[in-house]
Amino acid sequence: MAAPRKVLLIEDSEDDQYITTYLLRKHWPDVEIVTAWNGEVALDALEAMAGAPPDLILLDINMPRMNGHEFLAEWCGVLGNTVPAVVMLSSSEQTRDIGLSAGYEAVRQYFVKPMRAEYLDTIDAMFL
Repeated sequence: MAAPRKVLLIEDSEDDQYITTYLLRKHWPDVEIVTAWNGEVALDALEAMAGAPPDLILLDINMPRMNGHEFLAEWCGVLGNTVPAVVMLSSSEQTRDIGLSAGYEAVRQYFVKPMRAEYLDTIDAMFL
């Protein structure tokens, strides 16, 4: 697969959702984007997509109700999920956040927001 066909964007900021969605559609015009405002909503979305899961999850850390780390603990830790690939897209540059994220096999990259076109080139390489 040359590019992800479906992306789950887990992000609580409307501005960051807009920027990321715009760049995703510009880079991959045919991509389907499903959004979730927090980890709790994302778990429900993943359950609903069980027959056709996303190829990629873009995950923020700092969100209300269930943050990115809590989502990873629930989705990867308990269920052992390693697919789809998870790319962290967070405003946090803290070593603790980067280290916690790297502890999950599903997490392939950690980028600092906002989304940038060069991040998408790196993500492309994951799907070659």
